Amino acid sequence: MKRGNIYLPIFSALKTIFPCSYDTPVLIYHAISNNKDIPGGIPFKIFKRHMDFFKQNQYEVVPLKRIGEMQIEKDEPERHCHLLCLTFDDGYEDFLNSAWSVLKDYNFPVALFLIVKQIGQKGYLSLAQIKEMLSSGLITIGSHTMEHRYLLELNSEQLNYEIKESKKILEESLGCSIDFFSYPWGGFSPRIEEIVKEAGYKAAFTTNQLLSRRRREKDNYCLKRMTMSSEDSFWRFLVKVSGFGYCFSRKIKIKDQGINIT
Repeated sequence: MKRGNIYLPIFSALKTIFPCSYDTPVLIYHAISNNKDIPGGIPFKIFKRHMDFFKQNQYEVVPLKRIGEMQIEKDEPERHCHLLCLTFDDGYEDFLNSAWSVLKDYNFPVALFLIVKQIGQKGYLSLAQIKEMLSSGLITIGSHTMEHRYLLELNSEQLNYEIKESKKILEESLGCSIDFFSYPWGGFSPRIEEIVKEAGYKAAFTTNQLLSRRRREKDNYCLKRMTMSSEDSFWRFLVKVSGFGYCFSRKIKIKDQGINIT
């Protein structure tokens, strides 16, 4: 992937020409595994290739909190030529066994969005493992709900459980503030956003991209992320990490009771 240093200057120029089409890439990984039965799994050699690319092409990998700060400060994205953020969903144990050593070697900060009920279960990180990694200063913990249910199908009581209770338990168990939330499968609505705000989260992330004016104003409770895949060609990978990948992501229209994917 060293070819990136040939094409990245082109994307940098495009940021100046089309600044409204650019957003800092927030990348999602799941399992780092060759097991095809694990949804979203990426073999270690591909993950390592991605991290090598970021290192060789001098990307600035920033903590998750910086993404929210950039929205509040109205920071100009074109100033950050090679800026991105790394996140992992679900809390698979192979993060510790595979990805973590690479991230530490490169001093890349990373956010883990955990499913509370899966912590300590077979194939998932234990509480002790999470605490040990937290001591490094490179890890940010976020909530990915209690049970990873599709939020648009839940009533108010269930939503409070998934959103508020998960934050409370993680904070009590880990002794740190849980400021970030990610919507399972990207599904959310204005009502769900309000509960996320009430819970005290500072920002929330989705894989869906709003078409509304509000989205263009950088609502901190529907910040965008992109899923990385082992099926990505080099060009698709390059577009994703260039900051223009959101132009090709799923788009949605908000309705009062839910979201239609278009």
